Amino acid sequence: MRKRLAGVLTALITPFKADGEVDGAALGRLVERQVEAGVDGLVVCATTGEGSTLTAGERREIITFCVREAGKACLIVAGTGTNSLPSTIENTKAAQDLGCDAALVVTPYYNKPTPEGLVRYYAQLLDRTSIPVILYNVPSRTAVDMTPATVARVASHERCAGIKEASGNVIRVLELRRRTKEGFSILSGDDATFFPLLACGGDGIICTSSNVAPADVVALQRAWAEGNLAKARDIHASLLDLYAAMFVETNPGPAKFALAAMGLIEPSIRPPLVLPDPESPAAKTIVSALRGRGLLR
Repeated sequence: MRKRLAGVLTALITPFKADGEVDGAALGRLVERQVEAGVDGLVVCATTGEGSTLTAGERREIITFCVREAGKACLIVAGTGTNSLPSTIENTKAAQDLGCDAALVVTPYYNKPTPEGLVRYYAQLLDRTSIPVILYNVPSRTAVDMTPATVARVASHERCAGIKEASGNVIRVLELRRRTKEGFSILSGDDATFFPLLACGGDGIICTSSNVAPADVVALQRAWAEGNLAKARDIHASLLDLYAAMFVETNPGPAKFALAAMGLIEPSIRPPLVLPDPESPAAKTIVSALRGRGLLR
């Protein structure tokens, strides 16, 4: 990997037009805004990017655009995981051919594999592709928890680059650090655990909230890197309302609602997800968080 897998990687939303097509112009605005904020990477076509609803052609279009427009400024990571090994291999090979720096591969959902099943799944993927792979543990969505012991077995492969850990258990970072090789990156998959994860030895975050406030999340990371722990802690505390708002309903609905309210995208999301109802308590929570950060008048 040309850059260290660390810092703030935004889990980029996929903007759609009202007719459901990918909105290339809006994607350009979002990517430019992220680059200007100084993010360390963009994660595209993953959970927040509604990757499971994209066609193969749309995935190619989005990845190609992001590599071309932002690949010199930051890492480009593609979400390639499915619950089918052949499909995951196909997606991962496409990402590597299109110039991505790494692939983010979620644990197979719905199948509920055993630890041995997870090890074999990732081993075959790693052996049949040539791009660095980031594991993605998000038991709230997949119904399977990839424990540190299982992660350690997979992480021994030379191209297993790190993990997006979204179990919500920051103490787990300490065990992952103890069990995995030097240079293995541990990234927060829960926005609200970012600062605690850094304090436990983590390396960064794959973040939803940085779609909305990228400069603020980058400022937190930079304060930490400079050794200004009090500043990093205070920024994190100031972001808690935004973190909560981004998950008041199923991600990425709140993030897309927020970006639409800010005039950056059209209010469009693909079924089976829906955007928060504008009159709902969820919408009011999002609007309040945006106003609290000066992002909405």
